[in-house]
Formats: sequence, C-alpha cells, structure tokens
Amino acid sequence: WAGANASPLPSSSSSSSPEKSKKKSSAQRGNAEQASRMQISDTMTVSQLQDECRHRGIKGFSGQNKTWLLDQLGVGTVWLSHPSSAIGKTSTPAKAKKSPAPTTSRKVDEKPKAKAAAIKKDTKKKVPTPKKRQPPSDSVNWSEAPRITSKLTIVQLSHELQMRDPSVTGLSSKTKPWFLSKLGDNSVWTTSPSMNATTIANAPVVTNALTKGQLIHEIMTRMPEIKGLGSKS
Repeated sequence: WAGANASPLPSSSSSSSPEKSKKKSSAQRGNAEQASRMQISDTMTVSQLQDECRHRGIKGFSGQNKTWLLDQLGVGTVWLSHPSSAIGKTSTPAKAKKSPAPTTSRKVDEKPKAKAAAIKKDTKKKVPTPKKRQPPSDSVNWSEAPRITSKLTIVQLSHELQMRDPSVTGLSSKTKPWFLSKLGDNSVWTTSPSMNATTIANAPVVTNALTKGQLIHEIMTRMPEIKGLGSKS
C-alpha cells in the first residue's frame, strides 16, 4: 500500500520506447542501404554491368563503355544478377540421397565349371571384321566422264582451274582459249556437278612422272586428229 503522496512508478513501455525507435530507425537505414546496393548505379564496375546485361539477355554489350551499359540497363533499376539477389533465381529442391542397398554376404564357394566357363569366355579373341575395299580407279569408265570443251563458260573454266591450282590469280581478264590451253582440251571436267568426289579423289592424274609414250597415248586418246607427236618433247 502506498500513500496518497507516493509518485506513480514509471511504466516499462515508456522506458523501452526510445530503444525501440532507435532499433527501428537503424533497421530502416539498413534496408535503404541494402536497397540502394541492389540497384543499377554508376558505382558498379564494367564487369558487373556486363554480367547484368548477360543476365537480362541484352546483346552487343561486349567492348562497350560504362555509359552505354548504364543507358541500356537503366540507372535505378533492380540489379538482378547481384549475388545476394533472389529475383529470377529458382531454388531447386535438393535431391534425396538414395541409401545404399544392403549388401548381403554370400559364400565364396563357386562351382568349378562356372569358373572354367568364365575363364574361357575372357580368353576368346574378338575377330575383327574385314573392311570393305574400295574399287580401284581403273574400274571407272572415264570415257563417259564430262570433258573440258569450248562449250563451257569462262566461269566454269575459271572454277575448274582454281580447283586444280589454287595459287593461280588474275583470271578475270583471261580468255576462253587461254583457259583451254591451261586445262587441256577434252580433259576430265572434275568440278562438273555429275562427278563424284570419291571418284575424283581416286582418279589418276597426268604428272611429270609419266613417260613420253604415256603422254603421247593420252593426247591421242583425247584428240585423235593430232599428228606428228613423235618429235615433241
């Protein structure tokens, strides 16, 4: 019992209110600072801005400066690729680990026949399957192959010459007789659409290794009307 002059005791709520207001204000400041860190600003590095562009799907940001990146992202927008940001990130539930199946111990005793069969199976050698041989180039009927003639256009002749010798340049000003002399009149048109690439790869070609008799025979096959080849070098 207290007297009439006794002063009332201070309530606990009045004494704790300043502390609560301090905590509330500090929490608000912390939230504001955190929100500012989660926004696009000019304090970010170029690498961070590029990561944000990549996260948003913006293209063409490689090699751009900070001003261009800020214009594309928008200053003050949410920083989606921030490490502490949960926006746009979906958490995948952790897969439950499968408990290993209990192993039952079994007896080591095995039948001798099973052991012998296993050893015999391991010692069997695998017989390699023979590869199919490609037919030789001599089996190709070259008499039916398309030929280099004056009926071909300059574009076709130029393409043929570039395929045979890629080092040749300055073909735009050459005439059709010049191409025919370089390619050889009535020679095989290797770049024809009807030719098979495998057949061309296996085809024999005229080189310096051929004898004079072989070269004369080749010319007579292509152009039977030519004469006087015996005195040619």
